[in-house]
Amino acid sequence: MRGTVHEPVLASGQATAVLGSVKSATAALAAAGVPINLVVYYDDLEASVYREVVQLPVAAISLDFCGVPGAAHGCATAALIDELGFPKDKRLGAGIIDGRSIWRDDGTASKLLTALRAKLGADQPISVQSSTTLQHVPYDVTPETGLPADLVSRLAFALQKLEEMVTLASSSGAEAAAPLASFGAGYGASESTTTVPEAMYSRSESYEARRGKQPTFAPFPTTTIGSFPQTAAIRRARLQYKRGALSEERYRERIGAEIGYVIGVQEALGVDVLVHGEPERSDMVEYFGLKLDGYAFTEQGWVQSYGSRYVRPPIVAGDVSRAAPMTVHEYALAQALTARPVKGMLTGPVTMLNWSFPRKDIPRSAQAFQIALALRAEVADLEAAGCAIVQVDEPALREGLPLKGARWEAYLDWAVRAFRLSVAGAAPGTQIVTHLCYSSFEDILPAIDAMDADVLTIENSRSDNEMIRALASAGYARDVGPGVYDVHSPVVPTVEFLADKLRSFGSTGILGGDASRIWVNPDCGLKTRRWEEVLPAMRNMVEASRLVREEVRAGKWGEGVVVVKVAGKAASAGQGDQPQRRLQRLLQLRRLRLWWMAT
Repeated sequence: MRGTVHEPVLASGQATAVLGSVKSATAALAAAGVPINLVVYYDDLEASVYREVVQLPVAAISLDFCGVPGAAHGCATAALIDELGFPKDKRLGAGIIDGRSIWRDDGTASKLLTALRAKLGADQPISVQSSTTLQHVPYDVTPETGLPADLVSRLAFALQKLEEMVTLASSSGAEAAAPLASFGAGYGASESTTTVPEAMYSRSESYEARRGKQPTFAPFPTTTIGSFPQTAAIRRARLQYKRGALSEERYRERIGAEIGYVIGVQEALGVDVLVHGEPERSDMVEYFGLKLDGYAFTEQGWVQSYGSRYVRPPIVAGDVSRAAPMTVHEYALAQALTARPVKGMLTGPVTMLNWSFPRKDIPRSAQAFQIALALRAEVADLEAAGCAIVQVDEPALREGLPLKGARWEAYLDWAVRAFRLSVAGAAPGTQIVTHLCYSSFEDILPAIDAMDADVLTIENSRSDNEMIRALASAGYARDVGPGVYDVHSPVVPTVEFLADKLRSFGSTGILGGDASRIWVNPDCGLKTRRWEEVLPAMRNMVEASRLVREEVRAGKWGEGVVVVKVAGKAASAGQGDQPQRRLQRLLQLRRLRLWWMAT
């Protein structure tokens, strides 16, 4: 019997802390007579950790020679072996086929294998394998008949990578060996092709100077994060349009009707800053990728996101640029239907990149800057159309952090600069909003501050205000919108629960208790919720804002704060019948609209 133990934690910044446990576990397995292949991937090892790992009582050690595709820091595994050697009594699992990149090997793997054989000797057992598991790439490129032939020839999904491994393992390695230490320095990346003047990374005025020129609102202004429920009718209309079964004119009519309904709902509920609801977007990255030059899309390129959720990441196949406005039509349609401000809605450059398959021939930073320049042009077009508030979402900002804390600063530097590049061309009077979610951000607060957004909306409802307290402790001085209820739960929060949540913000010390700068919004977008859940939840959110707004005006905000921990489905008492009648009318309009879209 043989065993394989995966320990990618050894490639992270926590390696030293867990090394003792790994030693104990491998010793116990060795005592039981089980030959173990210890597999470490997602990055290289620290030199001190490598020295310990190669002495473990295991039969084989599999290492990642590729690292993060396009990462400027490269991968030091080859250099470590060149300097410190590798034990003869263990098999080396050489992860030289990139398990996270969709691109075919460019010949580097063969040269690296030759260099390893030359360094370690012919008697050193070496296995050719992928740098990580292959769950991060699609299964097979063969069905992708819709992609350009020249692009397909450069792609390698899981099956193709297996073929590459078999071919490499059987190769003679007759070519001359390059120095082993020459591999991994900036592996798969070259110098940036995007040169931008430094002034383009900064707004024309400081936050303090421009804030007074931006829209102002009553205490606890209400808004949403962007998306509203995506019904079966909307998804069907998008699919029919994609397949050519629905004309562009008819499709625009249906999307326009949905936007009109979403605007009407928000106006009826009394929301302060509106959104158009994003009915035209099936995915926040795919939508923009389809409209940008340089992106390509598969038909069957599914990969696991988490659990049973699968996604089809787009491919950054070339230089990214924008040929035409991407969101102005929908914004203008929505704004024409209301006197209240409507936000322009964009996906940020870092999220666009982190949720795509990136190129390997230029650094990730260069790709992010290209996307940022395209978004910068979109912000300018939205402003020209009259948009005074533009939201640029970066939910994946933290996802791109390297595993080792020592490399965070370099990543955050270019990630923040990419965001700033996308929005810094906005006029001082344009309010830039960003949204962060899906992660804890307390340990990157300086980077969040450096983004220089005018408003930060953030997932908060399940954290007991931890992030808000952290922002307050750090002296964060820009407007904030802490999420007041969990959009991932079907539970409709009561007015009492939401009002107490707003009151609790006063105890955090955020912004010195200036309620005009604390926004009221859900945690995230409402795309996955049903209208029957969204309407009462939004109604209660607006009513809670109104109640606490009156307390602020009466000088009573924060008195006797008691945070309700559990939200119920029933509306709180004393709301009156008018909001309930308004909600019933909205549901009736909803049924009429569904009937129209089905015909």
